[in-house]
Amino acid sequence: MRILARLLSKCLIKVNSRTYRTTRSNIRHCFPNMNEVEQRSLIEESVYHFCCRFTELGICWYWRDNAIQQAIVEVRGMTQLEEHLEKFPVILLVPHLGLWELNSFILGPTIPTTVLYSARRLGPLESKVKETRERFGLTLVNSSISGLRRLLSEVEVGRLALILPDQVPIEGRCMIAPFFGNPALTTTLIYSLLQRKTCKVCSLVVKRVPKGFEVHIDAVSSDIYAPDRETSVQAMNDAVEQLVRRSPEQYQWEYKRFRRIPGQDIYA
Repeated sequence: MRILARLLSKCLIKVNSRTYRTTRSNIRHCFPNMNEVEQRSLIEESVYHFCCRFTELGICWYWRDNAIQQAIVEVRGMTQLEEHLEKFPVILLVPHLGLWELNSFILGPTIPTTVLYSARRLGPLESKVKETRERFGLTLVNSSISGLRRLLSEVEVGRLALILPDQVPIEGRCMIAPFFGNPALTTTLIYSLLQRKTCKVCSLVVKRVPKGFEVHIDAVSSDIYAPDRETSVQAMNDAVEQLVRRSPEQYQWEYKRFRRIPGQDIYA
């Protein structure tokens, strides 16, 4: 699967695809101090990992439990997550890093989890994607008003809530906050949930390693619990940035994270 991804990535770069152009724009925007050779290397590796997400989808959607388990070579932080859940509801931040869709297998079978997802990005594939993501026990709710209400009710009863914190929100709960030193439209949903309910916030990342995948679950800086909205939202963006800097090539740089900023269009 990874050999196929490498071949596909070379094709996307060769034809100057939209994925390649957006990745290049984002990396140049976020790593201006890198020289041209370093940027080029990171761009190429990022496009390769983008292709991995497609060639590896069969793992998440169709592989048997024991086969997936064998592909996960290490899990860090699961004990701490379970201890937190015994005391508080937990909000789990899952950025677009590595094979993040594998969280359905990591959490679903043992931990009741509600996931907020954006149906608008799935189009005609929504029903299929929803079915395959829920096959291990996750509950998916759409990022509509009714979906947000259901997510809140699930948090109220102590379920784990999984949220992708680095999506550009359409409207409503959002503000502009720095991400890699650049203004980015950022959700304030996590801040709003924390103001309504005492929760613990952690992050989850599924990284590619030579023999499979590693799962890392970590606590987030205490600044995210600040009553001040700007401080809390910035702490969330900082937490995502720290995770990305550990493995920048595995982040989803082909996503237009810096769009809809007034007076700025780095993708033009």
